[in-house]
Amino acid sequence: MATAMAFAGARLGLRRRTRRPARTVVVHAHLKKRLETRVKVLARLAAPLTAVQVGMLLMGVVDTVMVGRLAKDALAGVALGSSITWFWMSFGFGCLQSVDPVIAQAFGAEEMGAVPTNVQRGAMLAASLTIPIVLALFQTERVLVTMGQPEGLIPVASRYACINACGVLPGFLFAVMRSALQATNNTVPLLKPIIIANISNVVLNWVLIFGNLGAPPLGITGSAIATVLCRFIMALAILRPVLKSVPTLFQLNPKSLKVKPLVGLAKLGLPMGFQSQLESGLFTLTALLMGRLGTVTVAAHQITNTLGALSFMVPLGISQAVAVLVGNAVGKNDREKASDSALSGLIVGSFIMCIASSCFILFPRTIASIWTSDPETLGKAAQLIPIAGAFQLFDGLGVISAGSLRGLGETKAPFFSKLFAYWAVGLPAGLYLAFDRSMEAAGLWWGLAISLFCNSLVLLLRLRSKLTRPLVRIQIEG
Repeated sequence: MATAMAFAGARLGLRRRTRRPARTVVVHAHLKKRLETRVKVLARLAAPLTAVQVGMLLMGVVDTVMVGRLAKDALAGVALGSSITWFWMSFGFGCLQSVDPVIAQAFGAEEMGAVPTNVQRGAMLAASLTIPIVLALFQTERVLVTMGQPEGLIPVASRYACINACGVLPGFLFAVMRSALQATNNTVPLLKPIIIANISNVVLNWVLIFGNLGAPPLGITGSAIATVLCRFIMALAILRPVLKSVPTLFQLNPKSLKVKPLVGLAKLGLPMGFQSQLESGLFTLTALLMGRLGTVTVAAHQITNTLGALSFMVPLGISQAVAVLVGNAVGKNDREKASDSALSGLIVGSFIMCIASSCFILFPRTIASIWTSDPETLGKAAQLIPIAGAFQLFDGLGVISAGSLRGLGETKAPFFSKLFAYWAVGLPAGLYLAFDRSMEAAGLWWGLAISLFCNSLVLLLRLRSKLTRPLVRIQIEG
């Protein structure tokens, strides 16, 4: 009897310990409702941004697919040329991301007059960044010779990069005007320029690469020209929706010419520019190291890298949306909204990247066959794609955390995180696995996986720390 009573008492105690207090249930229900609301807002903002990112990458995918029909050397040359081009342009795009949180916070604080002023500052920053980047692209041949790349690929890659230099300024101006729309929660109009540019890219590639409609067949030169023309098309196509959203854009505000705010905008953007170069530099160096392993390896790496970049566009779009929502919350001094926006982005991004990871791991050869029919290249790509699948989740968490920090005005932490994770940890690990352990291309890709894992961990910890502190507006005027 005593045993039975003791057993009953134990069960009763268990029930008491596991029963949730009414207040806890209410708090959890309230949090769930808040997150559901933030996820819906995030989805409305992020869906067009993700479509824009995917659309921009698709132009590169189309280039790769069409050039891949020419020859393996042509595809490898474009891979090297595009890597060099992106290394330099990523610095400019990173610096110009400073426009996002400044406008988003002003919009959240209902300071509408600051929107056109900061867009004009962003345009001036874009113009100032164009000159050194164009000059750097013209040195591509020297860089490739110094890096010991195959002689047959150097002229192809150099020509591709030099032609792309003509599209730097319109590409940067498009980025600034896109920031004006997304920071004011007006992302749907971004779809039209991207759709127009993608259609134009397919047609221009078909005409210029293969010599259709009476045009001479220009091969990879035609592909580079098509890319440049499409950047001009995007910049022109976005003008109308931007002017509709910001009618006073072309009315020059004397405040836009003040040096201190422009310098402040540049200082805010420089860490983002350098962190973009740290990332693109790692991938560019990886591509150059692949060049030492042969043309087939370079082509397989380009396929895997393009595929990984395509999946990355989804969390990148979410990251941009989260940066805007967090920035709006900072402008309103609403820490709860800032935290909910960041958390909802991490949840949605994790779910999507887990799906991408599963596809990469389960169907690598099927996916690789979209890009090439060459058996040797196909087999090598099928070995690399599952490795890319292994780090999809960490890649997504890292970029979304960085977007949240950008919305908070924190741009230095992601720079130091990438400096540590990519260059102090991931690159040495990749070099060791590739050459000391004879894993070659697979070893370099495992190094990338280690880099992205470490970066995501550091940024998540930093984001958690920032969200426990009072919100502080970005100040560039003084």
